[in-house]
Amino acid sequence: KKMGGMLRQLLSAVSRQSVAFVMSFLCEVALIISVSTPWYLITVDNLPLSDATTGSWYTIFIWTGAKYYAENKHGETRSFLLSWGDMSSNGDPTPKSVYLTSQIVTLLSIVCGLFSLLFILFGIIVKPTALKFHRYFQDQVKFVILGIQSLTLVFILLGWTLFLRFPRALKRSSFCNEGSSTFYWCVNFSGDETHNYVHVSWGPYAGWVCSCLSMGFGIVVAICVALLPRERDKIEKPIKGIEFEWDSGTESLEPTTEVAQEIPRKFVESGYQVLDSPRNMRYSY
Repeated sequence: KKMGGMLRQLLSAVSRQSVAFVMSFLCEVALIISVSTPWYLITVDNLPLSDATTGSWYTIFIWTGAKYYAENKHGETRSFLLSWGDMSSNGDPTPKSVYLTSQIVTLLSIVCGLFSLLFILFGIIVKPTALKFHRYFQDQVKFVILGIQSLTLVFILLGWTLFLRFPRALKRSSFCNEGSSTFYWCVNFSGDETHNYVHVSWGPYAGWVCSCLSMGFGIVVAICVALLPRERDKIEKPIKGIEFEWDSGTESLEPTTEVAQEIPRKFVESGYQVLDSPRNMRYSY
């Protein structure tokens, strides 16, 4: 029971604003890692070499092309780059167009995600700027953030789904020998095969995985922001312990004389901030 009570207190202390900000930050980190790391990997182990030994090699695909790394039994490693221009293509899409399109779309999601992060920070969390944001956007900050976050999610989704065409693009390029059964990566997006003791595996790498992970963070951000109350809903929240008199002539709420001095203490205890004079009773928190 004690642990359950502590857990409930912890959850109550974590606000939706805080969760949205942290998830938005993690989404940005995942997207930056995504465009900074390779999106596809091919590995071959136990590959027979000319000196009757075996070795291994792997290929990663980056912004400039395919980077090869070969290693023999002595641990000696060699590497070279096969640029996109060296891969002739028999049709569209080309490996270059698929890879770079996914990267550019992911970069656009980073830009949109940054705007979403800044709007959450200065439009919701930091109170002095949040009040200015609500006045400027006429109490529609929540929906502005939702719009930006939705656009971010669209770009993220496009980025990693467009990349699913990459094997098809490799198949149409000189990277694959037509009719060869050893080029599994030119048929399926991911897989694992062993043929004559040679083990081959291929599939998406860290960059693509981080792009998918950022999608999860982004969805949590959208849900948290959607559940936030609007500023006008907060203003309508009553302040406990204060009685008011309705002045029909001025159509404004005025505190009774007896509790006029209690207003500053009461609204601070309730988590409110003054937006106007105490007589007009415009409060927000």
